[in-house]
Amino acid sequence: TGAIAPLRRAISLGSKGTFAQGMLGRAMAESGDVDGAVALLDRLVAERPVEATAWAARGGFYVGRREFEKGADDFAHAAKLDKTSNAYLFEQGWALWRLGRPLDAIECFDRYLSRNRKNRFAWLTRGHAKEDIGKFKEAAADIGRAVEMDRSNPEFRRSYGIVLFAAGEFHAALEQFNRSVELKLAGNEYSLFWTYIIRWRLDNKRDPALISEIARTTKSAWTRTVAQFLTGEIDEAEFLARAGKGDDEDSRGERCESYFYSAIVRELQGETGARGLLEKCISLNKTDFAENALAIGELQRMPAQEPAPAAAKPGQNG
Repeated sequence: TGAIAPLRRAISLGSKGTFAQGMLGRAMAESGDVDGAVALLDRLVAERPVEATAWAARGGFYVGRREFEKGADDFAHAAKLDKTSNAYLFEQGWALWRLGRPLDAIECFDRYLSRNRKNRFAWLTRGHAKEDIGKFKEAAADIGRAVEMDRSNPEFRRSYGIVLFAAGEFHAALEQFNRSVELKLAGNEYSLFWTYIIRWRLDNKRDPALISEIARTTKSAWTRTVAQFLTGEIDEAEFLARAGKGDDEDSRGERCESYFYSAIVRELQGETGARGLLEKCISLNKTDFAENALAIGELQRMPAQEPAPAAAKPGQNG
């Protein structure tokens, strides 16, 4: 990128700080020279092994590339070198959460929040980590705290709605999803999907008009597919078939969603088989997807054995 030459010049003129070198590493990676960036940051750590900022620079690089294990390790080392810095502890916790290690992430955020209780993102992320282990009431308390600190944030409202939905507090979840959509409609299709599902559950009937517009206007082919399935435009077999089959993050995310929404529709229509689909959703370990937490919540509320198929109630398939 255009930042590489100025950064190299600044370093050659004597700007040897880890910040400049870290920025150069990121710029090199963005321009395609990943090997060069790794070599630069490895050399930085080797030359300054007792400097916390050197480890943090490389940790930030790894997290930016979604190499969360390496990032978490580097931030943990930075936190050991500089025990007065809360920032490294926060970054370590966030990387651990994204890595799928919620218990370790919670431990980091417990320590962080004992020192700084004003960071809304720390409350939010600790709440997400608690979601991942099914502690929805505790998660709701943390995410609710984040919402109180940033009441006009649509993403926080949506996150609060998700954890309330997972906890089975459907009316409260609806309130948060509605507020999230009021604050931001564009790109907030899933808040409408979850509103649709909750209303179907509470009112015992579908309201396709709530989300049918999404199928016509969204730019995302997968979001369109979810809308088409939820409104009954395509059946479960077609829905599952359209989900990605690869092991990349996007494909695994689509499968996670396809299993969850198929399970929900089966459950709401009085059909069996929902449990197995929810378990498939959770087995993908897509903890960065709301459907993972929602699937855990659904399983917690299910009886040990699924009931026999029930006849559809009046208006259920409306």
